[in-house]
Amino acid sequence: MKQAHLLAILFLMIAFSCKEKTTDEKDKKVVINSAENAYSKTAALDSLIELNPDNSNLYYQRSRYYYDRKLFPKALIDILYATQLDSKNIAAYLLAGDIYIAMGQGQDAIDIMNEAINNNQGNEILYERAVEYNFYMKNIQSAMNFANDLLKINKNNANAYFFKGLIHKENNIDKAISNFQTAVEQDPTYYNAYMQLATLFSKKNDKMAIQYYDNALRLQAKSREAIYGKGYFYQQQKQFNKAKSEYKILIIENRGDYQAIFNMAHCFLAQDSLKKAESHFNMAVSAKPDYVDAIYMQGQIAERLGDIVSAKILYQNALKMLPGNETILQSLKEIKAKEQ
Repeated sequence: MKQAHLLAILFLMIAFSCKEKTTDEKDKKVVINSAENAYSKTAALDSLIELNPDNSNLYYQRSRYYYDRKLFPKALIDILYATQLDSKNIAAYLLAGDIYIAMGQGQDAIDIMNEAINNNQGNEILYERAVEYNFYMKNIQSAMNFANDLLKINKNNANAYFFKGLIHKENNIDKAISNFQTAVEQDPTYYNAYMQLATLFSKKNDKMAIQYYDNALRLQAKSREAIYGKGYFYQQQKQFNKAKSEYKILIIENRGDYQAIFNMAHCFLAQDSLKKAESHFNMAVSAKPDYVDAIYMQGQIAERLGDIVSAKILYQNALKMLPGNETILQSLKEIKAKEQ
């Protein structure tokens, strides 16, 4: 009888979790009311747990339901009980870590990963999480130790090399680059590693940066950070037309991308196209009215075009936003001297 009841509840769970579909000539979909569906799902889970109080996976499912709805305290109670019921439930430990991180309890996330590893020696994903949590909690030596332990389990683990790269990035750029390069060798689809390499080579003014930006863009063609970084590298190398081409992509995609607009204005300024520079600085301020750097540059352009009155007003506006700024104060001093 108990089994029959359990099957009936399972059937109800499946029925309520699936979306009803009907098709008319326009292929419109009819979905079940989400609130009603959610209530039915929790009710079904509650009933299943009541019938099977020692089933770790059922507590995991209910915890996941709460977690997805940001009901973190409820999610935490269920998931910790799930790990008590089954210390081999890897998914439960991973969700417990996610919940602690969502609640801002980083040390608790580390502690639960330590417990998980003690109960599941050699599991790669648990070591990866331990590296990640320790790194972001600035337990650098612990993060490095877990990364090295991870490589003993699997010498080809790309995530271990990636985090070793992040650790070395603070004080040894060459070692950081070496580890990021190994990460992409092990996983040629590792977007974040390509971006780290692009950024590091960009800082070194090395044209290899472009290759790594392009590799990142092959994986995420519309990545703003990659397109912006590529444009900024070209700008720093004084290849202004190439830089403008990259910024143009971003501006077409988002007319409010004030940073791309601002940088394009600087490219025009470097090419002595004052009117185009002025137009783009104006656009940047329109996109972000409190963009003090752009307002200051409006003043610079006005001054170069001989409009002393406008330049003074713009500098004064910039100074209101950034009181005491020496650069703005110096420009105001110079503009007042020109008035005399």
